[in-house]
Amino acid sequence: MEESVILQRRLARETSARLEAEDLLEKKSRALFSLNQKLEKTLEETSAESAQLSVILNKTVFAILLTRADGSIVNANKTAEKFYQDDRENIIGQNTFDFLEMKTESESDSEELFTDSEPQNDVGALAHENPIEAIGTSKTGQAFPMEVTITKLDWGGGEHFMWLCRDLTRQKEEELQKRNLEQELRHAQKLEALGTLASGVAHEINTPIQFISDNISFMQEAFEDLQSLIEGMVGAIDTLDENIKAPLKQKVTSLLDEADFEFLEEEVPASIEQTGEGIKRVAKIVSAIKDYAHPGTEDKSAVNLNEAVKTTITVSKNQWKYVSNMELELFEDLPAFMGHVGDINQALLNLVVNAAHAIEENKGEDLGKITITTGMSETDVFVSVADTGCGIEQENIDRIFDPFFTTKEVGKGTGQGLSIIHNVVTTKHAGTVDVQSEIGQGSVFTLRFPKTAVANENAGEVA
Repeated sequence: MEESVILQRRLARETSARLEAEDLLEKKSRALFSLNQKLEKTLEETSAESAQLSVILNKTVFAILLTRADGSIVNANKTAEKFYQDDRENIIGQNTFDFLEMKTESESDSEELFTDSEPQNDVGALAHENPIEAIGTSKTGQAFPMEVTITKLDWGGGEHFMWLCRDLTRQKEEELQKRNLEQELRHAQKLEALGTLASGVAHEINTPIQFISDNISFMQEAFEDLQSLIEGMVGAIDTLDENIKAPLKQKVTSLLDEADFEFLEEEVPASIEQTGEGIKRVAKIVSAIKDYAHPGTEDKSAVNLNEAVKTTITVSKNQWKYVSNMELELFEDLPAFMGHVGDINQALLNLVVNAAHAIEENKGEDLGKITITTGMSETDVFVSVADTGCGIEQENIDRIFDPFFTTKEVGKGTGQGLSIIHNVVTTKHAGTVDVQSEIGQGSVFTLRFPKTAVANENAGEVA
């Protein structure tokens, strides 16, 4: 009986314990289920954030590299593939210093890079908030300017660094373009100031030239009157009585001989004529300077290319007359075209001066020759300037129109002359510039202007 009671009590305790265990298991199962749901939700959110972050990292304009302290790459984003033109799988495992040449902070404005003797594997020495200039090299070997910011990260149980790399190619090009535009603006302002000054000086010279010319004309007429007077006096003496005529004529003849009147009668008119020619030449130069220096306008006007050539060779004569002869082959019926006269004058002047310098550099004993030709074809009006100068190296032909490029010695060339010519013809007039050159033989520059811009001479409008 007692054993039965003991068994019942034990069974009751075991039943109670089993029920408590089942209840506890149910509670734990519910808690575990709830925790699992939270974990799944957190995992989904984390996965979404990770995907979002991955998209952001791969869409950013920065190439992002994760490296160890020695520069070896452990991760890279999609932009890095574009920068270095290689797959991400190939980039990982490489060393950043294999395709990035870093400049020190103190050398940020110089071209000096780390040398082989300097440590290149200490990324920590480069890590700071300020960006560092660098030269990146793609898989194809193309170099491009970069800006790199390196940040230290405590991640993955070791020291790591994040590299933010920004391509500066477009920025550098824009900076260069801005400098070129500023240079052109300063050059244009200088030319405008010089043109205004030259125009003013030409105007001031024109006044005394005018009254000198008037006085020369007066002297010519006065000398002719004196000639007539003396001839009349000598003739009147012949009509006098012989007793008076002989001594008087002898006296007059003696005075005329003493004054060397025969020589004066022959040379003074020639001297006056030569002076008049000189005055006309000065007036022509003054007129050419005024035409050349006349301020341009934003609006196009009819351009007479032949007159532009004549004006240019007049104002530039001092540049070429000591080294070359000038030969003109101008097409008589060349039509005018709509353009910027001042810019075209400047382009022609640059070509003539360059031709004179090329001939001078050739250092021949005889004078060289500059030949300027104008003409027209079915599609354009053109002017060519040929010289017998030193010529241009073939490897430089494609670079001569680059701003600041020059083969002249320091102080003699700015590298802007041909750049200005190219801009005037191609940008401002939609024309073309052709170059033919041979070393030691000379060069020919041909400027072509579209015939669609030919001006109507009567109406002054575009035909």
